[in-house]
Amino acid sequence: MAEGITTVDAMLSGLHDIRLPEVAPGGIISEILVAVAFGLLLAYLTSLVLGYFLRGPAKDVGSLTDQIAALAGLPHDDRAVALLHLIQIHAPAAVPTELYARAGIPPIDELEAMLLKSETQNA
Repeated sequence: MAEGITTVDAMLSGLHDIRLPEVAPGGIISEILVAVAFGLLLAYLTSLVLGYFLRGPAKDVGSLTDQIAALAGLPHDDRAVALLHLIQIHAPAAVPTELYARAGIPPIDELEAMLLKSETQNA
């Protein structure tokens, strides 16, 4: 009878005695932490999926000339800062060196000219 038992049968019969512990190592606290971690992971993945699908259509900000014209209604200082932001985005190499001098921000006409010059060079 011993000849009929193969090595595979012996291994399978040995596996029947393996039992997992009824209580996880670390107790109830570890189970709670695992549940919280899975919940946070699920919430993060859900936010990524919903953020992808619920994102609105891309807004057309218009040409650089339109953006400069839209700034016309702002007060002088705010307009100068907004123009500097546009220069930083569209033509970072054209940031005037006078900006860091004690004289202050260059005149708005110069800033607009720099932006328009960069637009013609990039077109």
